[in-house]
Amino acid sequence: MQHLLERFFDDPNAKHLSLVQRALQEQSQDDPSAHHPAHLQQLELLVENERWDDALTAADEMMPAYAISPRVHDLAARSASAIGDEDEAELESFMSAACRRALPPGAVRG
Repeated sequence: MQHLLERFFDDPNAKHLSLVQRALQEQSQDDPSAHHPAHLQQLELLVENERWDDALTAADEMMPAYAISPRVHDLAARSASAIGDEDEAELESFMSAACRRALPPGAVRG
């Protein structure tokens, strides 16, 4: 999985996105709860309540299931910026942008 994610973020395109999506689907068969919508809702609530450190921890714990979610990376970038970790904020912003670039036209980009 790590190798596929590295390839994707080095060159975010539809082919690499598809490979990561397949690997995540296979992984989710082993742990169906890993990609449960409640995880994203919890992360959004933590950010809304400005619990920045908890939000970063939650985002980290959501990996790799949410590794290609621009929304998760956006929330992590916002949290990192709020606590002054500009390197992490920049990395998360880069990953969010990479995810968005790889999505097909018309796809939900949130």
